[in-house]
Amino acid sequence: MFLSFSVYCRIVVANKLYVLLIVSLLVPIPVSACFLSTTQRDLKLAELTISNADCNSTAAVTAVVTNGGTKREASVLRFFVDKSEIWLCTRVITLEPNSSISTSCNWQTVAGVHRIKAVVEPLVGESNTEDNEKSLQVDVFCCSEGGLDEYGCFYNWRQQKYQYADCRVEWRNVEHCSEACSNGECIPRCSPTYLDEYRCSGSWLQRKYQNSDCSVEWVNYVFCQYGCSDNRCQEMSCPIDAVLQAPSHALTGTVDMYVELTNSGSQPADVKADVYLCSNFCWWMPCSSTVHLEPNSSSELDCSHFFHDPGNYQLIVEYEACSSMRTSSSTFSVSNVKSDLYLSPPVEVAEPLIFLKPYYAVSCNTSTITFEVLNTGDKSSNFSISVEGEAAGWISVTPSVTIDKHEKKAFAANVTVPCGVEGIYEFSLKVKNSKEALSTSFLKVVSEGQSMLIPLKLIIILMLTSILIALAVKKLNTRGEPEYFKGDC
Repeated sequence: MFLSFSVYCRIVVANKLYVLLIVSLLVPIPVSACFLSTTQRDLKLAELTISNADCNSTAAVTAVVTNGGTKREASVLRFFVDKSEIWLCTRVITLEPNSSISTSCNWQTVAGVHRIKAVVEPLVGESNTEDNEKSLQVDVFCCSEGGLDEYGCFYNWRQQKYQYADCRVEWRNVEHCSEACSNGECIPRCSPTYLDEYRCSGSWLQRKYQNSDCSVEWVNYVFCQYGCSDNRCQEMSCPIDAVLQAPSHALTGTVDMYVELTNSGSQPADVKADVYLCSNFCWWMPCSSTVHLEPNSSSELDCSHFFHDPGNYQLIVEYEACSSMRTSSSTFSVSNVKSDLYLSPPVEVAEPLIFLKPYYAVSCNTSTITFEVLNTGDKSSNFSISVEGEAAGWISVTPSVTIDKHEKKAFAANVTVPCGVEGIYEFSLKVKNSKEALSTSFLKVVSEGQSMLIPLKLIIILMLTSILIALAVKKLNTRGEPEYFKGDC
């Protein structure tokens, strides 16, 4: 007999229910399972503290965990510094109901600001997990934070070194310099100019130059012809000597006289030598010349002269080299007989020689004239000066002067001519110490309107004088006799 499908399904379900009923009867069920559970689970991280958090020390982090549940609980407590777990401090804690436990963790401090955190792992079915962790911030100061007294430059920025509490440092921009920055300071734009600093570079004297960007450099300033040393150009070494060769006694006639110029230095030099022969007055010798002397060389000037008259004479040479004027002299006597009984002694020391020339003045005005006096002696001497003659009342001179040995000194005299005076007036200048010298010249006085003609007349007079001297020299040469001048200079 076949059953319908629906009937078949009902029979299968009934059989299964029957089996379940038999199983439930056979398995014992506790009484407590018949009631709702009343167990409560709650761990809390109640407190988190840190002590001894000094620089480079061992700090103690302490966490207090409480069990607010109704049963004994076990969990894991973890410690963190800046999100990094301190594995050595991770541990399992066990707490009885309504009890607490304090756990510490040692941490080696590092300078800086840190976040310390402790976490107790939540339990399964724990009623409140929000209080399972605590954190706090701790500042570990190893250095004082702030700007240091160190400055530098970065392009146009003035920077200052800044130090953090953890002793890290960095450069911070503190000021923007509108022009330029140098050595940690803002500086203005510089004006191009030479600075007062010198040095030698070979034969060049160099000077420090400041550019517009305030940079400096050494530039060639002066080429030193005679070398550079001690930050300056060396002057030309000019050891020029003049030696006069003349007899101490001679007879009238031709007397051989020579001037030897010697350059004992290491540089060539041009020497201008003016030779004078002096008695009661002086005249310029034709042997005067300008000579070029190479190092360690000499040149001789032949100043031989024909003497007509006996007397005491002095040969003087003024020579100039390297912008330095020097004088040398030699004295001798000339006689017309050979006996020493008739020879006059040579010129003694401190005998003055006067150098005058024609002078001009304008009436009703005050002008200045100059004259020169040479001390031919071998020592310094004091000389008195006075004026004699027609124009003496108009000329005012210094009454007393001191002149060093072999020195030629120039003096000025004021000439005040009364109004309405014109013409040529003679005057004599007397210079005296133990010896006396007298030299005569003239003063030409013109009216104020004629004063402009003086330069032209002077030129004409000089030209005529030059012509007369040339003719006289030519005539003497035709006679085979040396040139001779007698009279005032």
